[in-house]
Amino acid sequence: DSKWPADGVLPDAGILTHTFDGFEERVRQWRAHGDQSSSIIFAAQGFPGGWIPIFHDAGIIFRPGIVRIQCGQGGDSGGHCREFCPSVTDVGPFETYQYPGDGCGNSWHPEDIGIYLHRQSLWQKNFERLMYNEIILDGDQWTQKLPDAIDAFFHTGNQDVTDVHRSFLLEYGLTNAHVPLLNMDLTDWTNPFSAAR
Repeated sequence: DSKWPADGVLPDAGILTHTFDGFEERVRQWRAHGDQSSSIIFAAQGFPGGWIPIFHDAGIIFRPGIVRIQCGQGGDSGGHCREFCPSVTDVGPFETYQYPGDGCGNSWHPEDIGIYLHRQSLWQKNFERLMYNEIILDGDQWTQKLPDAIDAFFHTGNQDVTDVHRSFLLEYGLTNAHVPLLNMDLTDWTNPFSAAR
């Protein structure tokens, strides 16, 4: 079980993902420009019977510390940062918060993402209501950092990304050992990824 540190920083178990939503490049879906949506998934946001909230059935997992986060939000932000929430230092009375459970409802500064995700995860568990968070990335910077920005490709079984993955490996002279294709089990909060066959 992942625990949030007292200072609200992101837990070790967080994974930053981008699901293919049509706003990245059409042919080379691993490339993007402008504001791009992503989401952080982590075991502490789950509860028994709750599925991992992702927006689409396939995408990429980012390598930690490479891509630039511009802001976050507790729900759909329309792919852009909006008015920012104030910085906070504790979770506060999360049981009284309205949807999306972060106590604010607007965008979070990058340095505040940890505490706001902590608030939202407590609220979601308390009310058994899961929703993806939206983390806005700098798509141009992510593209400049390729291929290093991408740790893996994934799919849930409902959308095949084998050709996209293969094209990425060919373009950068990599193998599956460098950037694997993974299956994602949306019901497994502990170990959701396994090697695709």
